[in-house]
Amino acid sequence: MTISGLKSIIPKLLSTTTTSFYACAACNITKGDAELPDPCNCMLHGQVIVEEDGSIRGITPDARRVIGKLGLDLPDYRQFRMLFIGIVRLAAQHDLDHFRMLMKYPDDLPDLASLRPPRNTRPHGVDDSFQARRDRGQLPEIY
Repeated sequence: MTISGLKSIIPKLLSTTTTSFYACAACNITKGDAELPDPCNCMLHGQVIVEEDGSIRGITPDARRVIGKLGLDLPDYRQFRMLFIGIVRLAAQHDLDHFRMLMKYPDDLPDLASLRPPRNTRPHGVDDSFQARRDRGQLPEIY
């Protein structure tokens, strides 16, 4: 995984980027220098629908833009999602221990409190992070 800023991944711009997020190298390369909406705002909370066949559909214009630019509905991604949905469903029905392993938050969540970015325009984000929520006992066991 790599860190991608929403404006660019060029190091000299990192100090002006308002949001950074972890993204795979393939998404970073595909994204290039394009400015995309913040996926934390447009790809969650009912703004996308993942169908049983693994296809993904954006409800909002921003979600559709991210899906289109990153190619998230290409056949290989649809096939992987369909496979994973099936595996999770089988585990939920027949093996709850494996279901929890598939759906739990990672043990090594990033500790944002230990990071020192050049500028932090969202200091409250540290308190809202998954690691901070886990430390307070507020993070559910599974997604």
